[in-house]
Order: sequence, then structure tokens, then C-alpha cells
Amino acid sequence: MKKLFFVASFLMVLMVAPMVMAYTVSIDRVAGYYSGNGGEFTLFPSFPVTSDYVPGKTSGIVAGAPNFQSFCIESTEYITIPGGPYDAVLNTGAVYGSNGSFDPLSKGAAWLYHEFQLGTLANYNYVGQNTVQFANRSLAAADLQKAIWWLEGESGGDSNAYYSKLIVDASHFGSDTAAKADNNGLYPVGILNLWDVGYVGVSGHQHQDQLVCIPAVPEPATMLLLGSGLIGLAGFARRRFRK
Repeated sequence: MKKLFFVASFLMVLMVAPMVMAYTVSIDRVAGYYSGNGGEFTLFPSFPVTSDYVPGKTSGIVAGAPNFQSFCIESTEYITIPGGPYDAVLNTGAVYGSNGSFDPLSKGAAWLYHEFQLGTLANYNYVGQNTVQFANRSLAAADLQKAIWWLEGESGGDSNAYYSKLIVDASHFGSDTAAKADNNGLYPVGILNLWDVGYVGVSGHQHQDQLVCIPAVPEPATMLLLGSGLIGLAGFARRRFRK
């Protein structure tokens, strides 16, 4: 029974530990996937790329190390390309927004990226040529980047971009105000705050904030309850065995 109790305790530690584990990310850009300062970024994470990304469309663009495609949410944050590794912290928004305070991810931007990473964003040019809407993927990426910036209230945003308020508001949210409201977990999308290694939380060491798909895992409270339940069952079994 001591062994059962130890195993249950160890399982709880394993389940809780990833929630506080530090990850690193390197970042690059691939020709044909961006235009100007915006567009698609290619991220090389130390954590596994989830199956919610589509190989060849939104992940695995570069051969070799696992990677996925992302967009930044702050138009005034810059980074050296290629850059990293950086410490990456999963968050619900940018640590330092345009006004220097925390800037939550909007529902509209979360929805756009969710559709993008699933490979189902309407009319997005995933294959390189689509003469009806775009000349190539870089123009599609630039338009989507502008829409994300606009939804996040960034100066680099353009409300006339193809993926703008017309699609987001009319199809899903009904108004500009609703599309720009906080995501609050509605769509499984988060923000990776990138920091110089070893300087998480230190002003002046924060870099870009990148969109990322959040894998479908139990919430921390659920994991903690499950682990506590295992320990409780082990303790109960131990008491019964002593009787």
C-alpha cells in the first residue's frame, strides 16, 4: 500500500508540474509567408506541436525541427530574425500592450487564428496561388496580420483589410465592440510572451507576443482534483488494508 500511495503522489506531481514548466521558443520567417513587418512567423518550440495544426499548411513549413505558423498581436514589438531561443510564457494577452499595460487577446483575433491554424480560414491562400483573392500566400498573411492588429487596437491595423470587421463581425460577433471584447477562453488560443532567457518578468527583456493554439488538456483545477482524488483513494485503500 505504501507503494500505491507513492505512485499516486508521483502521478499528481507529474500532472501539475507541466503547468509551471518553462519552455523556450526560437523564431524565424520564411520567404513567401509574410509581407513587410507582419504576416506569418515560424516558431520552433521546445514543447510538442499539437495536432490542431495542419502539417504542410500551418505546421512543418520548415523541414527538420518541429515548427508552427503564428502571428504577432503587437504592431510596435520587434525582434531579430532569426531570433532565440527565448523563454516562452503562455498567457491570455500581451504583457505590455500599446499603452504599456496588459492587453488581453480579443475574441475576433482568437477566432481568426483558430480558423487559420485548423487550415479552414475561408479564402486564405494556403497553397501559394489563388488568383481570385490573392496573388500569393504572403499577401494573404499580410491581410490577416492587419486584421489581427485592428482587432487588438494596434496602430498598424487596417480595418479595410480583407479579413476585417466585415467577416468577423457579421459572421460571428455582430459588432466591432463584440469582436474586440476579451476572448476569455472562448476559443482555444493563447499568447506566448517571449522573454530573454532567464529574465521573465523583468522590464526591458520582453520581446514579441505570438499567437499559439492551446491543446485540449484538463484545466489546472481539474488536474489538481484528479491528483488529490488518486491520493485519497490510495489512503483509503491503505487504511482498509491495515484493518
